[in-house]
This record gives sequence, structure tokens and C-alpha cells, in this order.
Amino acid sequence: QQGNRPPHASHEIRRLVLSGEGENLRVTTAWPVAGDGIQIRARLDRAVIGDANESLGLLDISFGENMWTFFDQAWLKNRGFYQRDREYDFAVAALAYRMQRCSPAFEEQFLKAIVTHYGPRAYLDPGPFLPLAGGADDDASILGVIKSIRPIQRILGRPAWDVVIHRGGVAARVLVTDRAWKGEVPGPGEWVYGPGWIQGSLCSLARDNKSPD
Repeated sequence: QQGNRPPHASHEIRRLVLSGEGENLRVTTAWPVAGDGIQIRARLDRAVIGDANESLGLLDISFGENMWTFFDQAWLKNRGFYQRDREYDFAVAALAYRMQRCSPAFEEQFLKAIVTHYGPRAYLDPGPFLPLAGGADDDASILGVIKSIRPIQRILGRPAWDVVIHRGGVAARVLVTDRAWKGEVPGPGEWVYGPGWIQGSLCSLARDNKSPD
């Protein structure tokens, strides 16, 4: 199975100060952080600057037959390390916008819907993160079987659950608040589906990579 889960997961709001000094110092960007994700080793296919100030970034990565795009939680700190086609260790997680139970038969129906929307050349990732029609590049349709689920400290003032789901031999960690759940909270072994925001951060360079000069 791909990935190892770091032992300590954090759940917080991280604020990024981009402009001003002294009394004029102001926060121009703030976002909820998914915390520590499941660690994977992947090739960096592309790093995309996400705003005019070059303070936000998205990473396109691939490993095995999986291709993911995620919001880099520590872009300013780590962007100098990134080189295309190099391998890195990333920790990747997701924040669910919504999440609900689904049947195993839903998987086939959903994959057909993706092909209908994107055409026959649509890439159907075997893992738990699939394309989200109308979403941003770092959004995804999350689909898989719950491997584990546990309540955690409040996120954004809301009760929440730490959910590890599994599909196609790949595990993914998803944070779900009580507002995101549709219906009763499911348990291990049940299929779930919902849209979410993929985030990640650099854990370390792969052994054959060197830090930038």
C-alpha cells in the first residue's frame, strides 16, 4: 500500500501576511489547513504559481498510475527546492466540502459520468482523488472505502472527523466537519463520496535529490 501516515496530525488556520509594515501590517490571505497527510513519494510534474505575488502555489505530482494536483501549504518556504521531474516525499490530505455514504455500485456510475463530461480521453485515477467537474485544479471528487474514522478536535469551531479512505491500493486522509457530512456519519468499511480541497506539503527530498545551492 502506498504511503505512511505521520504520527502527529495538526488542525489549524494558517494566515499568510503578504504586505504592509508596522501598523499597516495586514493579512491578505488566510486558509484552513488540513494538517499532516499521508506521506507519498512522487514525481513533481509541474509547479504552478497561484497568484500575482507568487506567494501561493499548486503542485502537479504523479506516482504509479496516480496524478494529483494539490495546494502547497508551505509554498514560500519550499518553492526553491522544486525541480521538474524530480522525486520528493509529500504529505497530502484533503478538506471535504461535503461527504456522504454511497454504494459500491456508485463507483462505476461515477466513472462513466466523468467520461461523459470530459470525453473518452478523461484520465480515471485509480486512487481516491478523481476529477471534480467545475472545480479548481486543486479540487477533487473524493471516492473510496473508509479504512478508519475518529473524532478529532474542533476545526473552524466545528466538530470534525479524521477519515482515512482507500481506493485502488492508495490511501488518503480527509478531514470532514459535521457540516460537511450529509446524513449519519458512516463507519469503517463503508463507501463514501464528496468534493474536497487537496492540500499538501514537502516532507523531504528523495535520496537522489540535492538541496538547491
